[in-house]
Amino acid sequence: EPIGTSHFESTIPMSVKRGTSAMVSILSSPTDGEVVYFYDAESARGNQTFPFRAVRVKNPTDSALESGPVTVFGEGKFIGEGLTDAIPARAVAFVPFALDKQIVVESKEEESDRIARILTVQRGVVSTEMQHKRRKVLVFHNRTDEKAVVYIRRTVPKGYSLVAPATSERLGAAHLFRIEVPGSGK
Repeated sequence: EPIGTSHFESTIPMSVKRGTSAMVSILSSPTDGEVVYFYDAESARGNQTFPFRAVRVKNPTDSALESGPVTVFGEGKFIGEGLTDAIPARAVAFVPFALDKQIVVESKEEESDRIARILTVQRGVVSTEMQHKRRKVLVFHNRTDEKAVVYIRRTVPKGYSLVAPATSERLGAAHLFRIEVPGSGK
């Protein structure tokens, strides 16, 4: 569900030795955010079968926010905890806080080769440019009765170009695709 304007606060455990001092940055600022599903089958912390429940939040400042633990509350109740990487200024980030098995992902990969164009024909020898195509099909099965918003993280491997609907959002080198999965649908 959208959480609209929210307060983004990150806590970092620390120790300060007796007789010393430390400067600690604390941010409490309204920002745009929403609770979504985040499908990340690529990273070490990701999962191939289930997307994470996550908070999609925008850094409201002109400074980078440091990495650290984040506690997620909704309607005054504890929902979960997650870790965030550093968030660049004005960038969007995802803070996964729970592996939710209500959305199940079915994944299929296909590969094919085809002649993209003929370069030369000399004495019966044909030189061609080949196109190697990798296609990934993801089917999201929603076991809940409510519509689910899912963001898919996909990084294009080196040597390939993306042939997919245009994306306006990026997360580092990865493309983000936003889809809506109908309640009890796919």
